[in-house]
Amino acid sequence: MALNSKGDQRVTVAGTPLGLTVPTGASRCYIEIVDNSIYYTLDGDTPAVGNGGEAHDGDVIDLMGGGHHNMRSIMANISMVQQSAQAYAKVHYFD
Repeated sequence: MALNSKGDQRVTVAGTPLGLTVPTGASRCYIEIVDNSIYYTLDGDTPAVGNGGEAHDGDVIDLMGGGHHNMRSIMANISMVQQSAQAYAKVHYFD
């Protein structure tokens, strides 16, 4: 099954926890981290040191799910916050 793009989004990750605006029809995505490091959670909890994951400039958070898994609920619950300086996340959505 071929994947179809459902859009792209660039978000600024700063000191306030931030989620994604998931487009209609998107069920998976990958998130490229740019410029600085972030903390993130996948359950809607507030990310911080010791809570959630850590991603650095150039890292990719893979929410593609493999196979036919629908990652929409995880995408709706992701929360990101900067570590020490503002970062950017480039999000690429697929069906």
